[in-house]
Amino acid sequence: MSTIRAGTSCSDPEAWGDQAWRDPWVFLDPSDGHFHALITARATRGAPDARGVIGHARSNDLVFWEVLPPLTTVGEFGHMEVPQIVEIKGRTQLLFSAQDVVHSAKRIACADQAPHTGTFVVSAGQPARPVRRKTAYPLCPGRVPSLFSGKLIEDAAGKWHFLLSSSKNAAGEFVGELSDPIPVTLREGSWRWPRANNSNQDEALRRLAALGGALRYHRLRP
Repeated sequence: MSTIRAGTSCSDPEAWGDQAWRDPWVFLDPSDGHFHALITARATRGAPDARGVIGHARSNDLVFWEVLPPLTTVGEFGHMEVPQIVEIKGRTQLLFSAQDVVHSAKRIACADQAPHTGTFVVSAGQPARPVRRKTAYPLCPGRVPSLFSGKLIEDAAGKWHFLLSSSKNAAGEFVGELSDPIPVTLREGSWRWPRANNSNQDEALRRLAALGGALRYHRLRP
């Protein structure tokens, strides 16, 4: 299989309980005219709890795909899910989500806080180019377990917003809700969040995670 030759595997049953070749984020790279897909994948080497990588495939017609080497290296996570790549102010940002249970032993040993579920970000060089080994940091400033699958969206005015999936309410019941857009700005290489009602950011996000009710959709572009 081309996936094996490219250094990624769809199945790792001895070390992991499920397949990892999913969550494609597809975009057109104007620098080469090809469509690229970033994919939740697992490498064929490294410690079993640290093989999570961002897989990479390329196509010129969205039908036939060439599997390329992963964009990231092994070491920090067992899974790197629902990836996204964005460019802002000349910087390329790679986003992905990870649950607290998939942080590798190596990352936990080097971290200054306990592992948590959330959306993480790492600076990249250029879209569809390998990411040099860097430690990913959480984009979400609060450790709210039910917030996952975060995406950065640019609105028609050129301002950036963060959207998250809120899977559970305060009672632990599944709600499957999409958050309201949260305005964010990139300053000095880090994403900055607003404070709501003079309270701290963690509390604002906890209130967001506790919301229930119908799924909310927001149209950011006309």
